[in-house]
Amino acid sequence: TTGGNDLPNDQSLFEIASISKIFLGSLVAKAVQKNDISLDDDIRDYLPGDYPNLEYEGTPVRIKDLLTHTLGFETPPGIGGVYKNIFSGNYDPETMAYNMDDLFQELAVVELQHAPGTYYDYSNVGPEIAAYILEQVYGRSYREQLQDLLKELGMENTYLQDFEMHQDHLVMGYDEEGDPASIDENPLLGGASGMITTLPDLAEFMKYQLE
Repeated sequence: TTGGNDLPNDQSLFEIASISKIFLGSLVAKAVQKNDISLDDDIRDYLPGDYPNLEYEGTPVRIKDLLTHTLGFETPPGIGGVYKNIFSGNYDPETMAYNMDDLFQELAVVELQHAPGTYYDYSNVGPEIAAYILEQVYGRSYREQLQDLLKELGMENTYLQDFEMHQDHLVMGYDEEGDPASIDENPLLGGASGMITTLPDLAEFMKYQLE
């Protein structure tokens, strides 16, 4: 607690927010190494629809564009509003009702302002689409695939969401004013954010990345 004497220990769980994206990237990299996908694949090959709008002058959005924040279009307003509410601590049922089907509806009407791969614009949407693609490739949920990776690395104290189950060890964060910060929940698949972990587990993941 702020101003208190509670020191973190090896069992303390921290929200890692967008570091969750690196886990998504690792799973995509494994899929590429196994030749199950290519970074140059048109994402429309895996989406539930045609999406003729997801290209710019003949250049489609590719899997690598999802990972490098170069989609070519801005965050759709619906999911953008959801993120804004979540970041402000608003988790009412209407806010959290947004799901991947809602995202696909928005993707059907987005307009690309730039050729994919050419303009950097940080996005939480790309990793969520990439997580969905992994689900289509392997016929398993993103959560299950992530758990396989965590087991492989011996990360036994790392979780996707599941905040309520780990309240006793979850560290309270604080905002710029020193007030308790809200938990960064994610209504989608978890490719962009939503993981919690301990420092020893995170050290194992750093070792894995370096190797």
